[in-house]
Amino acid sequence: MDNIGLNVTSIRLPQKPLLPKLVEQLVNACQTISQLKNKPSSNAVQSRYLHCHTLIEGLYQTWCCQSPNARLNVFLSPQYYHSTEFGKINHLSQHYLDEAVTAIQHMGWADVIAGRRSKSGNIPTQLHAIGDLEKCFQEVSMRWTPLEVPKDCVVLRGYDKDSCLTTITVAG
Repeated sequence: MDNIGLNVTSIRLPQKPLLPKLVEQLVNACQTISQLKNKPSSNAVQSRYLHCHTLIEGLYQTWCCQSPNARLNVFLSPQYYHSTEFGKINHLSQHYLDEAVTAIQHMGWADVIAGRRSKSGNIPTQLHAIGDLEKCFQEVSMRWTPLEVPKDCVVLRGYDKDSCLTTITVAG
Protein backbone atom coordinates (compact mmCIF):
# COMPACT_ATOMS: atom_id res chain seq x y z
CA MET A 1 0.00 0.00 0.00
CA ASP A 2 1.25 3.50 -0.81
CA ASN A 3 2.15 6.00 1.87
CA ILE A 4 -0.13 8.91 2.63
CA GLY A 5 1.87 12.12 2.50
CA LEU A 6 1.36 15.50 4.14
CA ASN A 7 3.71 18.18 2.80
CA VAL A 8 5.55 20.22 5.41
CA THR A 9 4.76 23.32 3.32
CA SER A 10 1.04 22.92 4.01
CA ILE A 11 1.32 22.68 7.81
CA ARG A 12 -0.71 25.34 9.59
CA LEU A 13 0.64 26.05 13.06
CA PRO A 14 -1.61 26.39 16.10
CA GLN A 15 -1.83 29.77 17.82
CA LYS A 16 -0.01 28.28 20.82
CA PRO A 17 2.29 25.27 20.48
CA LEU A 18 0.54 22.09 21.58
CA LEU A 19 3.85 20.52 22.61
CA PRO A 20 6.18 23.41 23.56
CA LYS A 21 8.60 21.25 25.58
CA LEU A 22 9.17 18.98 22.58
CA VAL A 23 9.78 21.98 20.34
CA GLU A 24 12.32 23.35 22.84
CA GLN A 25 14.08 19.98 23.05
CA LEU A 26 14.33 19.87 19.27
CA VAL A 27 15.62 23.45 19.11
CA ASN A 28 18.31 22.58 21.67
CA ALA A 29 19.25 19.46 19.69
CA CYS A 30 19.56 21.57 16.54
CA GLN A 31 21.87 24.00 18.31
CA THR A 32 24.00 21.12 19.58
CA ILE A 33 24.22 19.50 16.15
CA SER A 34 25.12 22.76 14.42
CA GLN A 35 27.94 23.25 16.98
CA LEU A 36 27.42 26.97 17.32
CA LYS A 37 30.45 28.83 18.66
CA ASN A 38 28.76 32.20 19.04
CA LYS A 39 25.39 33.16 20.40
CA PRO A 40 22.85 32.94 17.55
CA SER A 41 21.12 36.10 16.35
CA SER A 42 17.50 36.71 17.30
CA ASN A 43 16.47 36.00 13.67
CA ALA A 44 18.28 32.65 13.75
CA VAL A 45 16.61 31.75 17.06
CA GLN A 46 13.16 32.63 15.67
CA SER A 47 13.78 30.75 12.43
CA ARG A 48 15.06 27.65 14.19
CA TYR A 49 12.03 27.70 16.53
CA LEU A 50 9.60 28.12 13.59
CA HIS A 51 11.11 25.19 11.69
CA CYS A 52 11.21 22.91 14.74
CA HIS A 53 7.62 23.85 15.63
CA THR A 54 6.52 23.18 12.05
CA LEU A 55 8.24 19.79 12.00
CA ILE A 56 6.77 18.67 15.36
CA GLU A 57 3.30 19.90 14.37
CA GLY A 58 3.55 18.16 10.99
CA LEU A 59 4.54 14.88 12.61
CA TYR A 60 1.68 15.28 15.10
CA GLN A 61 -0.82 15.93 12.28
CA THR A 62 0.33 12.84 10.38
CA TRP A 63 0.12 10.81 13.62
CA CYS A 64 -3.47 12.06 14.12
CA CYS A 65 -4.32 10.62 10.71
CA GLN A 66 -4.26 7.19 12.43
CA SER A 67 -2.79 5.48 9.38
CA PRO A 68 0.43 3.51 9.73
CA ASN A 69 1.25 4.69 6.19
CA ALA A 70 1.01 8.43 6.95
CA ARG A 71 4.26 10.32 6.41
CA LEU A 72 5.37 13.93 6.60
CA ASN A 73 6.98 14.95 3.30
CA VAL A 74 9.92 17.34 3.63
CA PHE A 75 11.74 18.79 0.64
CA LEU A 76 15.44 19.01 1.53
CA SER A 77 16.96 19.91 -1.83
CA PRO A 78 17.89 23.59 -2.23
CA GLN A 79 16.21 23.63 -5.67
CA TYR A 80 12.79 23.87 -3.97
CA TYR A 81 13.61 27.02 -1.98
CA HIS A 82 13.87 30.67 -2.94
CA SER A 83 12.84 33.72 -0.97
CA THR A 84 11.22 35.58 -3.87
CA GLU A 85 10.76 33.20 -6.80
CA PHE A 86 7.14 32.26 -7.52
CA GLY A 87 6.41 28.56 -7.20
CA LYS A 88 9.25 27.92 -4.75
CA ILE A 89 9.04 27.46 -0.99
CA ASN A 90 9.65 30.92 0.44
CA HIS A 91 8.28 30.79 4.01
CA LEU A 92 10.71 28.10 5.19
CA SER A 93 14.46 27.65 4.89
CA GLN A 94 16.12 24.54 3.49
CA HIS A 95 19.01 24.99 5.93
CA TYR A 96 16.86 25.02 9.09
CA LEU A 97 14.60 22.21 7.88
CA ASP A 98 17.60 20.02 7.08
CA GLU A 99 19.07 20.79 10.49
CA ALA A 100 15.76 19.94 12.25
CA VAL A 101 15.33 16.68 10.31
CA THR A 102 18.89 15.63 11.20
CA ALA A 103 18.31 16.48 14.87
CA ILE A 104 14.98 14.65 15.06
CA GLN A 105 16.57 11.58 13.48
CA HIS A 106 19.51 11.64 15.95
CA MET A 107 17.05 11.92 18.84
CA GLY A 108 15.26 8.77 17.66
CA TRP A 109 11.97 10.64 17.31
CA ALA A 110 11.33 9.85 13.64
CA ASP A 111 11.87 7.20 11.06
CA VAL A 112 13.40 9.07 8.13
CA ILE A 113 13.33 7.79 4.56
CA ALA A 114 15.69 9.90 2.47
CA GLY A 115 14.28 11.59 -0.62
CA ARG A 116 15.36 10.42 -4.04
CA ARG A 117 14.91 10.92 -7.74
CA SER A 118 12.76 8.51 -9.66
CA LYS A 119 11.54 8.20 -13.24
CA SER A 120 8.18 9.68 -12.25
CA GLY A 121 9.74 12.67 -10.44
CA ASN A 122 11.44 13.60 -7.20
CA ILE A 123 10.28 11.90 -4.02
CA PRO A 124 10.67 14.06 -0.88
CA THR A 125 12.21 12.90 2.38
CA GLN A 126 9.51 11.16 4.44
CA LEU A 127 9.23 11.22 8.23
CA HIS A 128 7.13 9.15 10.61
CA ALA A 129 7.03 9.67 14.40
CA ILE A 130 8.49 6.83 16.47
CA GLY A 131 9.87 6.25 19.97
CA ASP A 132 9.48 8.90 22.65
CA LEU A 133 7.86 11.36 20.24
CA GLU A 134 5.13 8.89 19.35
CA LYS A 135 4.60 8.16 23.07
CA CYS A 136 4.15 11.89 23.73
CA PHE A 137 1.59 12.08 20.92
CA GLN A 138 -0.28 9.14 22.46
CA GLU A 139 -0.32 10.87 25.86
CA VAL A 140 -1.65 14.09 24.34
CA SER A 141 -4.06 12.15 22.14
CA MET A 142 -5.99 14.09 19.52
CA ARG A 143 -6.77 17.68 20.45
CA TRP A 144 -8.39 20.48 18.58
CA THR A 145 -6.40 23.71 18.62
CA PRO A 146 -7.15 27.02 16.92
CA LEU A 147 -4.76 27.62 14.03
CA GLU A 148 -2.92 30.82 13.20
CA VAL A 149 -4.28 32.81 10.30
CA PRO A 150 -1.76 32.88 7.45
CA LYS A 151 -0.01 36.22 6.97
CA ASP A 152 -0.94 36.45 3.29
CA CYS A 153 -4.56 35.50 2.89
CA VAL A 154 -7.84 36.48 1.33
CA VAL A 155 -10.37 37.80 3.84
CA LEU A 156 -14.04 37.75 2.89
CA ARG A 157 -15.99 40.70 4.24
CA GLY A 158 -19.38 42.16 3.64
CA TYR A 159 -21.01 38.85 2.76
CA ASP A 160 -24.72 39.41 2.14
CA LYS A 161 -26.67 36.16 2.48
CA ASP A 162 -29.69 37.61 0.68
CA SER A 163 -27.93 38.74 -2.49
CA CYS A 164 -25.02 36.28 -2.36
CA LEU A 165 -22.65 39.15 -3.16
CA THR A 166 -19.28 39.18 -1.48
CA THR A 167 -16.69 41.90 -1.19
CA ILE A 168 -13.18 40.49 -1.28
CA THR A 169 -10.38 42.27 0.49
CA VAL A 170 -6.81 41.04 0.13
CA ALA A 171 -4.85 41.26 3.38
CA GLY A 172 -1.11 41.57 3.29
